[in-house]
Amino acid sequence: MKKPSEYIKIGCELRPFQVFGTMYQHSHSSCAAGAFIDGYSGERRTDYDPLGIIWNQIVWQFQFRSRIVACPECGPDFPNFPDQLVSHLNDHHKWTRERIGDWLDAQMPQDPVGSNKIQLDATASYSMSEEEDLELVDA
Repeated sequence: MKKPSEYIKIGCELRPFQVFGTMYQHSHSSCAAGAFIDGYSGERRTDYDPLGIIWNQIVWQFQFRSRIVACPECGPDFPNFPDQLVSHLNDHHKWTRERIGDWLDAQMPQDPVGSNKIQLDATASYSMSEEEDLELVDA
């Protein structure tokens, strides 16, 4: 399996210019999420993945919902799932798509595929159901 940065680099080759505030602009520009989707699907998408099908595949394959992290720019005042921070880093902090890919690589969980434990802080452990409701569980 390729790393997130490798898929984003493929997407950057398909659309060489970065865009902010939207996923795609014309046939030559994408944000980091758009580059990830293009690279993952292996083609320049002509739609915005309106149902989120491809993005949801990416989120679950890379287990981006397995933990909450702080934005590397905002710090602990802006915690979120890594996949949710992709657009934030792209649009608000103007990180390059490649830098976002490298950051995502570092967020990859070390747990085996299928783990549904989420570590929010050092003292509380939560479990996420299929409906994505968080509930406190014994650590």
